[in-house]
Amino acid sequence: SIAIIRGEDPPPPRFGGRGGDKSDESGGRAADGPPFGGQGSGGGQLLDDPGPPGDLSEPVYDGKTLDQWIAMSRRERSAAKQVEFVDALSGLADDSNAEVVLQALMPVLRQSWTGYAPRGNRNWSQLGRAIYGIFSKLPATRTVDALIRELQDGNDRSRDALLLVLDAGKENRELRRMLISKETSTRILNLAETCVQTNPALQDWATELHYKMFTLNSNENDDLHEQTLQYMRENFPPTTQLLSHCEGILDVLVENERDVPALATELASYFDGESGDFDERILVLIRHMGEHAQPAAAPLVEFLDKFPTDHDSPLAHMIRTNIISLLGDMGPSVSDLASDLERIRDKPDMSRYRRQIDAALDKIRPESETPAGDGPANDPDEASSAQTESDDK
Repeated sequence: SIAIIRGEDPPPPRFGGRGGDKSDESGGRAADGPPFGGQGSGGGQLLDDPGPPGDLSEPVYDGKTLDQWIAMSRRERSAAKQVEFVDALSGLADDSNAEVVLQALMPVLRQSWTGYAPRGNRNWSQLGRAIYGIFSKLPATRTVDALIRELQDGNDRSRDALLLVLDAGKENRELRRMLISKETSTRILNLAETCVQTNPALQDWATELHYKMFTLNSNENDDLHEQTLQYMRENFPPTTQLLSHCEGILDVLVENERDVPALATELASYFDGESGDFDERILVLIRHMGEHAQPAAAPLVEFLDKFPTDHDSPLAHMIRTNIISLLGDMGPSVSDLASDLERIRDKPDMSRYRRQIDAALDKIRPESETPAGDGPANDPDEASSAQTESDDK
């Protein structure tokens, strides 16, 4: 919560020789002062000179001023305390202290604790909300400058966190206008390319950045539209689970790609049955294509037929059941593959999947083509059992 200290309360301790509890006798900068200095950018004081009694007005967050939060961040280095610090910066940020807040934020985002950047870390939600809050409240020029500086001089963690600048652009009209301007967008994309050339592992990060720039643009900057779309075409699908916008990027490609069937076939071609989470992601993306996914069906049936039956690991079982389920959900659009599925179903080493394949065939074949006595359609108990087993898996 934010409060305001008013009235005759004495000003809290300050750094930079202004009553700070660690300043030297001469009133100069504290010997062990904050890493950002006792002076703000441009030579201004970190906080304004206090006025006479009754005129003092200084914001605090959870009982601490900005100076005190900065001092705490230097003493308390645990991830939880640093997240708490960024949360306080979000609460205190405004036009008057933008540079000080940004100077305090960037070293935190660059720190090398395990798990700050990965989205699955338990601290990420709170950290992400706080960073988003800071960039939403600060002047657009300061925010864009911070993004450019960090793309040039930051590290992988801070660059990852700064993708939230692009999210903030959705709510801040002036920030959005600056981000998609020809000069700024060109600089951002060129710096992102340099980052990937230096560290190829940032490929997914760069794809996410291009996607966010694309969605911000809304066709206002034609060059930005084409450049970001081309990048997504060339670098899709991503190679890891780190990217959190796969479905959104796929929607963009389906909407803008002339040869949608080729895109579905290409997605199926990445499926190898060996890559675990990545294979699962590919199946999710194919399913997400809905009516456009039909061209992927034949390669998946072929894979199901040729997938070595001596692979009986939990992963192999998951892959088979998910492919069968996906084919069934495609329905009559893949009816030309029904006979291939019947042949696969009847293979001795596929007996474990026979009920599930029959359930899929009931969805694929029109009712008039369902052979009498074939599959669980005429055996409600067996059909129910098959569906339950499919759902469980």
